[in-house]
Amino acid sequence: MNDAGVSALANLPFAAGIGSVLIGLHLLSQAARRHVWPNRLLGTFFVLFAGQLFLQSYQLGSPEPPLGHFRVALILAANPFVYLFFRSLRARSSFSIRLRDAAHFLPLLLVPLLLRFGYAGGLDVLLFGSMAAYAAVYGIALRRGTGQFPEAGRMAFRWLKGFSAFYAVAALIDAAIALELLGDGDLRTSRLLLVAVLLIFALVLVLVFGAMGRRSIYDWLVELATARSGPSIPDAALDDLAGRIRLAIAEQEVYGDEAMSLDRFAKRIGAPPRHVSQAINRRLGVSFSDLLNAARVDAATRLLTDAEWRHRSVSDVAYEVGFRSKSNFHRAFKSITGMTPGEFRAAQTASG
Repeated sequence: MNDAGVSALANLPFAAGIGSVLIGLHLLSQAARRHVWPNRLLGTFFVLFAGQLFLQSYQLGSPEPPLGHFRVALILAANPFVYLFFRSLRARSSFSIRLRDAAHFLPLLLVPLLLRFGYAGGLDVLLFGSMAAYAAVYGIALRRGTGQFPEAGRMAFRWLKGFSAFYAVAALIDAAIALELLGDGDLRTSRLLLVAVLLIFALVLVLVFGAMGRRSIYDWLVELATARSGPSIPDAALDDLAGRIRLAIAEQEVYGDEAMSLDRFAKRIGAPPRHVSQAINRRLGVSFSDLLNAARVDAATRLLTDAEWRHRSVSDVAYEVGFRSKSNFHRAFKSITGMTPGEFRAAQTASG
């Protein structure tokens, strides 16, 4: 790879780092307002992850001595925060960091020891071992299903699947790059590094733009924070509130309002937001965003089969039921029904 190519490549992890910082700060700002652990832990991970991306960008764009050991240290420091994030989601009451959780940071302490005794090559083994171990832990956790998460289980499970795949792929790529660079290999000419950088850049891009277009990517954490911000209400009251929520969410004035939010919905039904969030998460097993999208898709299926709407476009249907864009509508509709709106309409027309 020529110098121009290396310079262009260095911009990708830098851009991904900016995106990761934005994600991290967004989550940490939510944590500061609501004092909950999931936001703090995941936000800290993204900030540390951004730090190693900035170092990687510097390594690729500068002829100075490599800073690989600092990058490894940041990754090893970041990994435990993902584990603790998922442990906080499993907590059925209050969450706290235990003394034994410090064991997850022991690999980080090995970095200066390996450098001190001249075993810098062992950093690659240490990094691979950490990534592979967490990939295995998350892979095993996947077998427990969504029930392991008492609140917003479906969305939490999606994040678990994403991190499981990310750690498995990252471990394999890190090992392959280490093997490629054995001897006098140059990181700046590694073809596998190009693949890794492109994958990470694409991942961060999906998260950033996905959050802009589909708020439920992060909104469920905000809702979880709201649900855990105060004491729970009695079970009977929670059941009653869940019933009221089911009825209210099906009203056209609710699902058809594209600006509808948890706070706005709570005000409409006359209940505190944290009680509404508790009822949705603990009784309905979804996030407010998922519940709202389900109501919108249900309304859309009725319009798509309505004779008066037969000649109206799919976009018209999307906006009528409260979606802000056609792409969000397609994504939510297919996720719930297994078909695109166009396929659903065609199937209904053929069967009618």
